[in-house]
Amino acid sequence: MVPLANRIIAAIDALPSAAAGAAEFQRLAGQCAGTPEFCRELSAAADRFTADAGRIDGAKATVRDAAVRARDSVQALASGARQVANGNATLAARSAELATGIADAATGARRLDAGVRQANTGAQQLSTGAGQLATGATQLATGAGQLADGVNKVDGGARQLATELDKGRNQVPSYTDAERAHLKTVAADPTTATVESTSAGNLGIPLFAALALWALALATYLVTQAVPGAVLTAREPTWRIIIRAAVPGATAAALAALTITAVAVPALHLDFARTLGFLAVALLAACAFVALNQAITALFGRGGRLAALAVLVLTAATGIVITLPGPLHALADYLPTRGAVIALRAVATGGPGLATGVAQLCAWLLIGGLASVLITDRRRYLSTRRLRLRADHLAVAAA
Repeated sequence: MVPLANRIIAAIDALPSAAAGAAEFQRLAGQCAGTPEFCRELSAAADRFTADAGRIDGAKATVRDAAVRARDSVQALASGARQVANGNATLAARSAELATGIADAATGARRLDAGVRQANTGAQQLSTGAGQLATGATQLATGAGQLADGVNKVDGGARQLATELDKGRNQVPSYTDAERAHLKTVAADPTTATVESTSAGNLGIPLFAALALWALALATYLVTQAVPGAVLTAREPTWRIIIRAAVPGATAAALAALTITAVAVPALHLDFARTLGFLAVALLAACAFVALNQAITALFGRGGRLAALAVLVLTAATGIVITLPGPLHALADYLPTRGAVIALRAVATGGPGLATGVAQLCAWLLIGGLASVLITDRRRYLSTRRLRLRADHLAVAAA
């Protein structure tokens, strides 16, 4: 986008000055040697050209300023995207530590709660035990007499235990050396389990791919017109005008989809089939985003660009930050970028959601295309009021 804007600025700077041309025209009119009537008409034409020269130079300056602002905006957008990517990388690198800290805090909270409960139970038991201590002192005196009887019973029980052990010593199992080694191995090896989880790359790369495609579509219609300026006088069918206006955005979107797929293949370790699926979804998302940005820019102008920027910010916020309010996360399900994120993640992880994401992208592509057709077709007609204003303007210019 920046080289394109620089070429536009260079082309405008190369145009000659209309004021200089008007001055030369005035000089030639002043040297007219023809008939008086021809010289008067030539002088009047030179005066009109001089009056229009200032507006022509002003229009050139306006177009040049717009190209400069568009170039600076694209550069600022690229810088912001790089900062967002760096911040996301730092957040992803620290997410494992954050998860471990949260788990440790939860474990400590559970232990603290259990300790408080135990302390409360112990206090109640201490109060009860104080009363029982007095009762136990009385029972101790009684138990001293029973102790003598118990000693006699213990002696009898010891003799009985010796007799039973002598009977059961032959029933104790014995093991060979091989059986002892096997039992030692079984007791030493713990039970293990393998748990698979989705990596952060499989979740983050589809989100950043959708953000990049939407940002590219937004930037495209910052430097190009959503509806050609000559649509009112064009003789071509409406669909040809729309296709011609969408060609720059579609071309940039296709190149971006190819580039993003080339980056995602080694990062996500995609095989050939999943690579084709990822590329197809990226191309569909790019076309849908271009059609939507063309439609909202043609319909709302600067307000449409602000709405597209809001979609970009909300997608990044709801996809990265998990502590946002609930209504914002609920709003994320209705964003045009939601289908692209779902479908790209389904291709990257091999999980569900591919059909849902593709259906949403097709619906947004249809909405954007129909809106562009209706808006462009409406711009090809003049209302009675606009026709009267144009006629009055032409009459004043002729006078």
